[in-house]
Amino acid sequence: MAKITIFINNIYTAGGVEKVVSLIANEFCKFHDVEIVSLYKTNDTAFFKIDERVQVKNIFTNRIYDPRKYIFYLLYKVNKYLKTNNTDVFIAAGMYNVPLTLGAKRNAKYIAWEHGNSYAINEGRIPNLGRKLAAKYADKIVVLTQDDMEHNIKLFKTQNKIVQIYNPVEMVTLSNM
Repeated sequence: MAKITIFINNIYTAGGVEKVVSLIANEFCKFHDVEIVSLYKTNDTAFFKIDERVQVKNIFTNRIYDPRKYIFYLLYKVNKYLKTNNTDVFIAAGMYNVPLTLGAKRNAKYIAWEHGNSYAINEGRIPNLGRKLAAKYADKIVVLTQDDMEHNIKLFKTQNKIVQIYNPVEMVTLSNM
């Protein structure tokens, strides 16, 4: 059984990335050993339901509000965790996590998972750095749309690395509504 680690900024908040990570982890745990590693722990439980078979681990128990001031400490703590916890597949959920987690590439297949629009290039230096590092070092890059895939291939010349996968949806029955 393969071990899959999904790294996210904060699994305890109510956002789109957090929803998708919870859905993916809940499906993966049916066939694999799955852990979610959250950079921050800002609540006692995740906002979205996570299957009890999924391990949730945290790098920090409090949020760091200006990560730029603590970048070397963040890198140290994340890489310390990565060195002591083996995994077969490592997924960085969000391009802003790629610069922090490239150390996982040493021992695992590394997947960078873009959750935003690839045309939003001006959204900040960290995601843009993440995209460039992913293009160079990731084994695969996952994007949401065909347009994002074509744009990334054009920007970074990474045709063999990029795959397009739509976000999953949770099936809701009428009895659950």
